[in-house]
Amino acid sequence: MSKVRAKEPSKGAMLRFVATDEDQALVKLLTANGYAQRLVCKYISHRRGSHISESTLKRAFARGLEIGKVELETIALTQFMAA
Repeated sequence: MSKVRAKEPSKGAMLRFVATDEDQALVKLLTANGYAQRLVCKYISHRRGSHISESTLKRAFARGLEIGKVELETIALTQFMAA
């Protein structure tokens, strides 16, 4: 009986994208202003310098995509009411 090994990443394997706080803020802002996801992807760079895919955007920025517009409107309305 042969043993099955788990796949190990090759030397050239791409590392998983990790979003920074700056990236998170940018995604929220762009989403709140109505940018399409394919355009938001072009603004977020991967470590190798190219843009991220839509699937990576959805995985790494799920919360920002959901609440971006609501959060921005809440801040704006709160400041308006305080003035």
